[in-house]
Amino acid sequence: MVIVMKGIIGVLIFAEGVRDFLYRKISVSGIVSIAVLGLVLQVSIGEMNWISVVGGIAVGGCLLLVSKITDEAIGYGDGWIMAAMGVGLGFRENFLLMCIAFVLCAALSLLLLIFKKAGKKTVLPFVSFLFPAYILVCVT
Repeated sequence: MVIVMKGIIGVLIFAEGVRDFLYRKISVSGIVSIAVLGLVLQVSIGEMNWISVVGGIAVGGCLLLVSKITDEAIGYGDGWIMAAMGVGLGFRENFLLMCIAFVLCAALSLLLLIFKKAGKKTVLPFVSFLFPAYILVCVT
C-alpha cells in the first residue's frame, strides 16, 4: 500500500513538473491532491509524527517566505508544492528532497551557462526538478 501511495504521489509530482515546465503554472488541485495523499500515507504507515509533518510543511513555508522576499525569484507554486509534499515526507525527507532538487537545478544551470544555452536571467521551472529528487529520496 505504501509503495502504491508513494507511486501515485510521484505521478502527481511528475505531472505538476510537466505543467510547470510547459506553462509556468501549478494547479491548486495538484497541490491539494499531493497533500491529501501524503496525509493518507502518513496515517496508513501508522507512525504519524505531527512534529515532523509540521516541519515538512515548514520547509515549503520557508520557500514561500523566500518567494515573497525575492519578489518570486522562486515562485509561490514551488513553495506550495514543497509544503504539500512535506505532509507525506516529513521534515527530514522533505528538506533532503529540496536540497537534492536545488543541486540538480544548479547543475543544469551551470551546464546551460557553460554551453551558452542560457544566460544569467534564464528562469528554470523548479518543480520539474522535484520528481527526480523525489525518486532519489524514495529509494534511499
